[in-house]
Amino acid sequence: MSAELPVPLVTRPWWSGRKSAFVAVAVTVYGFALWQTGTNPRAFIEGFPNLVRFVAGMFPPDFSSISHLLGRVVETIRIAVMGTALATAGAFFLAPLAARNISPSPLLYQASRFVCDVFRGISELVWAITFVAMVGLGPFSGVLALAVHSTGALGKYFSEAIEAIDLGIIEATTSTGARRIQVFLHGIFPELRTLFANYTLYYFEHNLRQATVLGIWWDRPRAAFVIAILQVSYRTHHCPAYASAGCDRRSGKRDHSEAAPRWGNCTGQIR
Repeated sequence: MSAELPVPLVTRPWWSGRKSAFVAVAVTVYGFALWQTGTNPRAFIEGFPNLVRFVAGMFPPDFSSISHLLGRVVETIRIAVMGTALATAGAFFLAPLAARNISPSPLLYQASRFVCDVFRGISELVWAITFVAMVGLGPFSGVLALAVHSTGALGKYFSEAIEAIDLGIIEATTSTGARRIQVFLHGIFPELRTLFANYTLYYFEHNLRQATVLGIWWDRPRAAFVIAILQVSYRTHHCPAYASAGCDRRSGKRDHSEAAPRWGNCTGQIR
């Protein structure tokens, strides 16, 4: 009986078929991204001395206003704490509805998922601008902005953790006659509370950084400056009086005659 010869293993080159198409698409996408964003390693290297001078200018630090800064730091921490607390409560309510395996109905599941996507899909800065129009300048607008955005993010993380849980835990709790809310509170939550706590602490750190940026919305002088810029931008693009006779957009020269319209004639004025 003759011995069978081993069949040689035929391998395709790495550039063949789907791999070559994927590589071509990836190179094209990255190439356009480099071109459109103006990514330039040479500019980075040439500008590095400017970065060194900028950082060197921070030393020695000026502690003349340390008491004022400490007050702002404490206020920033409070904003992050309140925003995270409200977000955790909201996510704890949305998560059972947005988890496919325990949601009461497909309609509630889709609606809850949509709410989470909208909340987390809009930046905290945009939420802050929106809530300034609602509650005015101050820390409360920052709290609401952080709370809404983090509710969507934590709701998504909590619901996905619930969907990944062992089905035996749900079946064991359901077999005792427990309702859906009892299954969540007494079966699922004890297993996932450590993971929920990790997500919450992670977003507290995130909110602490974002509260530093959103501090502009409870610092009235800086917020007034930003709102003034938004008003000018809005009037420039949406005010019929401006477009007709108030200013030449190309030259930037104002018409100061009595026939020229005033800003007060513009409808939809930002207050």
